Amino acid sequence: MNKAQQAACKYSEQVATSSRIHADMYIGGRVFTRLTDVVFAAFLAGHEHREVDRPRIVCLCGSTRFKEQFEAAERNEGLDGNIVLTVACFGHAGDLTVEQCTDGHPTKIALDELHKRKIDLADEILVINVGGYVGSSTRSEIDYAEAHGKPVRYLEAL
Repeated sequence: MNKAQQAACKYSEQVATSSRIHADMYIGGRVFTRLTDVVFAAFLAGHEHREVDRPRIVCLCGSTRFKEQFEAAERNEGLDGNIVLTVACFGHAGDLTVEQCTDGHPTKIALDELHKRKIDLADEILVINVGGYVGSSTRSEIDYAEAHGKPVRYLEAL
């Protein structure tokens, strides 16, 4: 815990209930009693420079053949305090049949539409463009995001 978090956090009372310990924590003049509130409040105490009501929502877009890079980006974005929306499955990495990954297949159509709804929920998208690769589905997601005023970031510089 950094100095800002230490200064902002003060435990007041611990009460055991149903073999679980609940702690009241005072941070920035607010009282947090649920464990999730305490964890989130401690996180916010270390990020005073962010003046937002909620964390940013980032939607990952890119070819599902880059499973490892998706997982790394999801982890990194989450550790940065962002809510991460990602693909439902890694079709090109073996989660689906080759046929299901083909343009026009009902599964691919449904998953592409679902991902666009995730873009609707997001504040921005992060394109997983390993080696500069951007396929047609990813290109349509970028176009969709831009048409809806969503900022677009790229894992690798263009």
